[in-house]
Order: sequence, then structure tokens, then C-alpha cells
Amino acid sequence: MKNIKSELTAISRTTLSKPYKLFLSQNIINKNQSILDFGCGKGFDVKTLQNKGFDIKGYDKYQNDFKNSYDVNYDIVTCNYVFNVISEVNERIELLNELKKIGKKIIISVRSDKKAIKENWIEYNDGYITPRKTFQKFYTEDDIINFFGDVEFLYNKSDSKIFTIK
Repeated sequence: MKNIKSELTAISRTTLSKPYKLFLSQNIINKNQSILDFGCGKGFDVKTLQNKGFDIKGYDKYQNDFKNSYDVNYDIVTCNYVFNVISEVNERIELLNELKKIGKKIIISVRSDKKAIKENWIEYNDGYITPRKTFQKFYTEDDIINFFGDVEFLYNKSDSKIFTIK
């Protein structure tokens, strides 16, 4: 199904996302680190943290404000809920390989709450097409280990999982 509209998955925020709240509360990120938010969407987290003095950049291929190319060798690369919206496994593999090239530490967040699935969602590949023509895949702990390999969970709840790749 090639009419998936990935550009519609970015949401508007007025508060930091759950991953960034966790990163700050557990001192996972700090102002001395270079950070790339890969797939930053509309960039609320990036702008908020820049205003607080963090060395953070954002990249999102669908959002004009963040389409600029990114550097390599960041201390930390975050990728929050991006793997949930990629419908093709080979694209997920390409992204994972790209992230490993550009960051010393990779932190990935994925949705895992299958309760979010609605009756009118259509099964496609290993996920679902929503009525807005976006794709959603939900990750179990086994899915994460099988796809990402050796990980360390920073947050492992029923609604989402946040982990680093070892």
C-alpha cells in the first residue's frame, strides 16, 4: 500500500514528550552532550531544550523546519516513535543502520499499547493503516529484542518502551 501518509504522523505538542521528560528526570541527557532528535516531528522538544541551553538539533524528513541534513558523531541520538510509523521492514533496517553511524549512544522510544488499535484500522504488514492513511506498528518486548538486538530498557511499560542499543 503505497499511499501511506507518513508526513501526517507528527503531532503538535505543548509540553515535552514522555521520552524527553524521562531523559531529563533521570539525567540521561545533559547540556554537555551533543544531541540529535532524529524524526523530531514539529520540533517542540528540540526548541524547548535549545531554549534551556541544550546542544540539540532536530531532523525530520517531512517537516520543513527540520529537513536540513544532520552531522555525524553526536553523543546521543534519540529516535522517538519513528519506528512505529515505518511500514516496511527494510526501511526500519536502513534507519537503524543510519542511527548507529551518527551517534555514540542511540536511544529509541516505541509505542507498545495495542489497546490504541481501533476497529476501523486495516492490518498491513506487521502493523495497521489508520483512517488517516498513516501506519502504526506496536512493539512488544520480544519484537524489540528480535529487531534491535541487545538493548537496555530505560522505561518498559505497557504504553511505550524506551531503550538504548548496547
